[in-house]
Amino acid sequence: EQMIQDMKSMGRDKATCAAKCIQLGAKYVLYDSSKGVVYKLDDQDKAEKFAGRKVRVSGTLEKKAIKVASIEAAD
Repeated sequence: EQMIQDMKSMGRDKATCAAKCIQLGAKYVLYDSSKGVVYKLDDQDKAEKFAGRKVRVSGTLEKKAIKVASIEAAD
């Protein structure tokens, strides 16, 4: 949200902002706002259609990376 406010060129919503970051070389991650933790996702293709949305991710946690089994919308 802060980037959207500070950098209007990145878009006006989370999905657009995420897509622009990916174009610049970023990777999809899962951010757990309740814990303030970012998890890497091994399957970038599964994450793509959920960019900027609240999701439920199922998989195996290995340190701070998730081996993704499935992703579904949570909103």
